[in-house]
Amino acid sequence: MPQMRVYYIRHRGYDRSIKDTWQKLQTWTLCNDITNFTQIGLHHDNPTIIPLNECQYIACVSVEKELKDATIPTLLIPE
Repeated sequence: MPQMRVYYIRHRGYDRSIKDTWQKLQTWTLCNDITNFTQIGLHHDNPTIIPLNECQYIACVSVEKELKDATIPTLLIPE
């Protein structure tokens, strides 16, 4: 996969509450008139080692153009 710039919201815990984080991110895309995007979930921890409630997750969206005044953080996912 090519390098991607994404906008993201961090979430703690691998459980059903991740949907709330995705809803916040989708609200952000709607408020910024972003209609063409790709959703990406990044899991940072291995749930067989780390308790589920302590695992780190990042909900991301990749958009075609970089936004100048984004209100959420951005990061680059390498190739």
